[in-house]
This record gives sequence, C-alpha cells and structure tokens, in this order.
Amino acid sequence: MFASSLCLVSLVFWCGVDVVSAQLEPVGCDLSRIPVQRNFDTKRFVGRWNELLWVAPVEEAAYDASDYYWLLHNDTAQSRGVFNGFQSGRDEPSGHCFGASITLRETDRPGVLLLNTTVNNYVTRYYVMDTDYDTYANTYGCYTYNGDSTRCYAGRAWLWARGSSLPQEVRQKALRSWEHLCLDLQTLLKVTPVKGNDCPFHG
Repeated sequence: MFASSLCLVSLVFWCGVDVVSAQLEPVGCDLSRIPVQRNFDTKRFVGRWNELLWVAPVEEAAYDASDYYWLLHNDTAQSRGVFNGFQSGRDEPSGHCFGASITLRETDRPGVLLLNTTVNNYVTRYYVMDTDYDTYANTYGCYTYNGDSTRCYAGRAWLWARGSSLPQEVRQKALRSWEHLCLDLQTLLKVTPVKGNDCPFHG
C-alpha cells in the first residue's frame, strides 16, 4: 500500500473499496511511454503526503491497512540523490503495527525513482507522473517486468495529498490517467486519512 532538511512523509489512511469502471488497455505497459513530471525536483517532493486513492495488483486488492506513513530524510552530501527512511502502518483488522526501511534513489530520468523496501527486498521503479508539490502527487510503480524490463505486467498507482482531501477535478484527472496505465481499476481503493494514530517504527 506506498514518500526537507529532515522531512516527514506521512501517509495515513483507512481503506474501503470503491469500484470504478474503465476501458482498460491490455496488461503489459510500455514503460517508456509513462509520463513523468516535467523538471521534477525530488527535494520539493519529499515531505508529508496523505494517501487518498490507490490501485493494487489483483492479488493484493483485499489487503487493508491504516495509519500508514513514510518517514523520508532528504539526501546528504555523502549520498546525493539517495533518500532514506522508513514506512510504518497498522494491519487491519488486527491493529498490529508493521514497518520497513525504505530507500528512494534518483535516476538519470527526472521523475523516475528507484524504490527499495525491506518488506520485499527488491527494487521497483517509481514514477512521479504529476505533482504541484504543494497539494497533490499522482504516482505509479511497476513491480513485475518482462525479460528486458521494458514493459510492466503488475503495477500500482497512488494519489497523494499534502492535506486530508483534494478537489474532485484533481481526483478525476488522476483516474483518467490511470485508465491508460494497464491497471485494473476494479481494484481501486478509496482512502480516508486518519489523524493522530501513527504507528511508531521499531525496525
């Protein structure tokens, strides 16, 4: 379910299913065609983000969590372009907290980052498709590739907000973009942010 001298990326949510009907392209997106934010600036992107909508692979669509957040540090002189931190959240319905270390690395294509967590211990491409840095961010991640890593066979998408809500037109703009990303929007999850109930990270 997925980031300032010292910045917090806090992604806090409670999940409920909201089914959306869309015309889907065949699975296997051409990754070179995924749009990214023009002149993307990672240092402006880090900070607190609340998750409002996300699309999971079908096999994960029943997974629920709340109080999920990232704590992401800005890069340092020793590690330019590398942003380290952690993610933490609460499993539902048990209420148990979970956490993992995370790393975001810049690539030679601005807006395309490499995401690694200790949950799965493999590197995922993370695309910041559209953001104004101050209110919203529309992002996409590919988790399963073909042999030469040019096409995506299992992806996720997220709509983030700096606050607890976004205008309807921003939500609709994100949903329209997801219709062309080989995502199954039948697995769309609508998120209601929850405040003041963060899980601590103990990893």
